[in-house]
Amino acid sequence: MTSIDFADTPFLSSHFLLSPFPGMDPSTVAIALAIPVVALWCMHYQSLPLAYTVRSYFLLRSIIPKARWNLHSPLGVFKRPPQVINQYERCLWDDIDYNSHMNNRCVRTVGDISYNKILDFSRIRILYLLFPRVMLDPDASIYCNNAGVLTLFKKEIAPLQRYTVQTRVLTWDDKWFWLEHRFVYPKDPAAYQRWPTRHHQQADEDTAAAAADKHAEDEIVVACVALSKLVFKERTGKTVPPATVLEICGHGVGDEERERRRAKTFEVVEGLQKTERLFRERWGDDEIRNGAVVSLTRAKL
Repeated sequence: MTSIDFADTPFLSSHFLLSPFPGMDPSTVAIALAIPVVALWCMHYQSLPLAYTVRSYFLLRSIIPKARWNLHSPLGVFKRPPQVINQYERCLWDDIDYNSHMNNRCVRTVGDISYNKILDFSRIRILYLLFPRVMLDPDASIYCNNAGVLTLFKKEIAPLQRYTVQTRVLTWDDKWFWLEHRFVYPKDPAAYQRWPTRHHQQADEDTAAAAADKHAEDEIVVACVALSKLVFKERTGKTVPPATVLEICGHGVGDEERERRRAKTFEVVEGLQKTERLFRERWGDDEIRNGAVVSLTRAKL
């Protein structure tokens, strides 16, 4: 019987089996194959499975010690200048859309880092820092739900651009608690050298000691403004008035000047609530509107 030496057969040699590219060293091939995989991971690591959960976990780990400190020294809600919580971000490759700027999509989807998803981290930060007595309650007798977000886009955020999400308390009524957000970045490109990043959060800003005028208004670009409508609930589902939560957390609401400013800003969001009622009450009942929807659907088909 004739034996076959596979080592003498080029297409069956061990070198060929280890390398799909004849003539190339296996280590070189491994590096060549690893580079695009690593590059893909670096460009889209924020969209990988569990990435959102992992980031939320480490965010909580970083702010819970500060929240515990605030149990003994509550931060002011209304003061001059207004109390602001800063969240430092950068527009990475998985943040952008086909228009080559930060994705303007307002809903969270797999593989999408949108404005609203970024706002999740800002909401977590401000709730824990301003309301630690509620958010750190081991029994979770009161929790907070996000009931809606309004986002208005003013300027684009370019790829790899640093920006800051500024968040502050806007107003509240007997049910809803409103937050105001701004996505800002400096006008002068040279200022980016001094612009903080997510990994260089300053301690005083982490504890919400930074004011809204940290960067002069004429030196920044406001790329986006947003409003978040929150509601506090008991475990039974009963709504907890925001004023009650403020009192629990040591933020007195009896100050006349504070109440005047709250009422003044509430006039703005009151119009939004009326618009919301318009859609809730009329959608599906207005024959003209239904006819228009049907016509548009047929046109698309």
